[in-house]
Amino acid sequence: MSGWQAIEDAEPEFAGRVRRLFDAGRHKTIATLRADGSPRISGIECEFADGDLRFGSMSGARKGADLQRDPRFALHGPTFHPEEGKEGEWPGEAKIAGRATSAGAARSTSRWSSSPSSGGTTSTTKPPPSCDGA
Repeated sequence: MSGWQAIEDAEPEFAGRVRRLFDAGRHKTIATLRADGSPRISGIECEFADGDLRFGSMSGARKGADLQRDPRFALHGPTFHPEEGKEGEWPGEAKIAGRATSAGAARSTSRWSSSPSSGGTTSTTKPPPSCDGA
């Protein structure tokens, strides 16, 4: 599987924008799949390190169990509401979807790396400059 480094190598400007949007705030939101197939939304922190996107889960946490059973996830970066009248200054938002792989586990946490470029997607959103919010 390819990791985040493959995206940085293929599309460095785009990857830089995604990283800046993810690094703009500490708290992100991850969606995993429960055993019955329904979605689970959880708060999470992540980091870009050594060519990988990494995130963790406390031992016994449901999101970690979800990822062990079904590695598909969607990760939404921190969000900031555009200020009225200053929509053009809104930095946008970023989302990454892919498959998580176990990166080893400590006693109290599970660590995961993701492969957004392997059957996953990475996207950013920003309104066009002429957007008036209507």
